[in-house]
Amino acid sequence: MIVLIILGSIPALREPQEANGGLTDFDLYVPVLILFNLAILAMTALPAYAVGCAVVAVGWFRWE
Repeated sequence: MIVLIILGSIPALREPQEANGGLTDFDLYVPVLILFNLAILAMTALPAYAVGCAVVAVGWFRWE
């Protein structure tokens, strides 16, 4: 979110580019940031999910 605010405040990124089909560089970078954030959230949640599956699969085994 902070990166979006910083990039949105740079005037050069808000000017439409003909090479980009009339889109700004900011318009093109927003989907990349969204996918990057989703990937980070998925990788953060994956270890907890994997441990939960391991506990269910090997519920009889206890570390003591």
